[in-house]
Amino acid sequence: MPRYGDERDALRKAHRDLLEEMTKTFDNTYLIDLFTYAPEYNEDFRKRFFLGHMTATGYILSARMIESYIDYIVRHNADDFAEVGFIGTDLHFKK
Repeated sequence: MPRYGDERDALRKAHRDLLEEMTKTFDNTYLIDLFTYAPEYNEDFRKRFFLGHMTATGYILSARMIESYIDYIVRHNADDFAEVGFIGTDLHFKK
């Protein structure tokens, strides 16, 4: 969850911290840390990208941030993702 600049950010940070602990417990687990790396979804952000729920442009912006984050994780951990295309099969990548 991204920061909103309100009283619930402490809860959002605790949620992020819990998820971060899970990445230390489980192998090949990664955190998309919007709390740290996304812009704050503050009042100005909400004026631009919300109408109750996010607008289409708000969802597109959020999706592109997540897409970029996933791309970064995969590129910096390429060996961990080498066989993703073979999930559910008996195939393996030969190095």
